[in-house]
Amino acid sequence: MKLRTIDVTILLILGLLCVARATWGIFKDINVKLSSANSVTGRVINSGIIQIDKATFKSKKYKTVFALTLENSDEKFAVERGTDVCNYLNSQIQPGDTVKVFYRQSTSEYNTFVFQIEKGQRTLADIKEYQKGQAKMIVLMYVFGFAILGGLLAWYLNEKKKSKLAATEFDLLIQKTYENR
Repeated sequence: MKLRTIDVTILLILGLLCVARATWGIFKDINVKLSSANSVTGRVINSGIIQIDKATFKSKKYKTVFALTLENSDEKFAVERGTDVCNYLNSQIQPGDTVKVFYRQSTSEYNTFVFQIEKGQRTLADIKEYQKGQAKMIVLMYVFGFAILGGLLAWYLNEKKKSKLAATEFDLLIQKTYENR
């Protein structure tokens, strides 16, 4: 297969980005400790199940989340762990309740990097559930990244082998030409 330089460059960058994002996710989302995470305790102003924009390149898509805002925080928190968790949180957290949210900073309108939510002595959304969801994404990113990089390496070695064979054949042709003189 003939690949242009731009194709190889794009695939190389894509593969490296996948591996880099997966590695970054391990340090930021999987190995996070609640003691080092940002946290805020406050009274709930708004809470409920909503649809928020999902980042895609092709079309506008939405994901269902449980969202809440606290009176002493500028963050809009959104928990994205499936409809069952959203329904459970919706039944457990009402405006006026006091909750503690563990999270990491986000630049999005809704911060979906919510590790854990506690109400009183109860944990309503556990960090282990968050880490499990992130682990799936990280594994996929590693698989895609290494598949792309492995494919590029195989292509490169094959091209190198072809050029070596072509050079050897050319040398033999030159040698035969000189012998026939």
